[in-house]
Amino acid sequence: MKRLFLIVAMAAILSGCIAGGTGNYRVSLQSKRITSINATQGPVRYGETAQRFEVREGDCGSNGSWNDCTKDRERSELLGPAHYGGPHWYAWSIYLPEDYPNIYPTKTALGQFHLAGNGVSVMFQNQSWYGRGGGLWVDRFVSSQSSIQDEIISEEDLRGKWHDILVKAVWSKGDDGEFTVWVNGVEKYTYKGFTSLNGSSVSHKYGIYRSFVSRYKFMNGDDVPVPTQVVYYDEVRYGRTRAEVDIRMIEKQSIASTE
Repeated sequence: MKRLFLIVAMAAILSGCIAGGTGNYRVSLQSKRITSINATQGPVRYGETAQRFEVREGDCGSNGSWNDCTKDRERSELLGPAHYGGPHWYAWSIYLPEDYPNIYPTKTALGQFHLAGNGVSVMFQNQSWYGRGGGLWVDRFVSSQSSIQDEIISEEDLRGKWHDILVKAVWSKGDDGEFTVWVNGVEKYTYKGFTSLNGSSVSHKYGIYRSFVSRYKFMNGDDVPVPTQVVYYDEVRYGRTRAEVDIRMIEKQSIASTE
């Protein structure tokens, strides 16, 4: 997967599709600040390249049925294929620079699992409700009338290093659903119960997604620009087994094969 990404990355970004896992991720609404970088240009988790996502004030797009510009949203995101049932495994590595700003009370999602049609099963939020603690939080929507949040990376540990995220998901409208998250090889979150509504399929999205952007202006003044945010991603994979996607297992296998 990594070698394929190296070959097609820039051309794919320009054409609206990008290689990922065992299939393709595509642009979600707009992609003008999604780029492929090498180790001389920024942090790389593994191999020779990573992806850089940037959102500046006004970076909104539309696909005909949804318009970020009229709904108080901005983003640079990629969208994967739809899945149902399972188990399905997803993995990605994420790096936030030391100067990455938390723009509370605007919400910033750094990954989500989106229901077909509309709605969200799970989001990975930069901060919890009311900005509590910063960090990275699993925000589960589909299982209750209001979202339920759990911290998986603390504010103190969030920036300046790579974090490897691994997810096992069973997408189901029944009690057999599951959503488990590991961070840097340590299990941080587990939920058992329904993960989909009415049997809707679910797609992984990653990048930067800002909602309720006007809240930042309300808190800080209309003349204060919303800060630019930059996040790096690497080793984005999905598959039907952990061994296919877990970068820590893949690294160990690679080292063992050269010894």
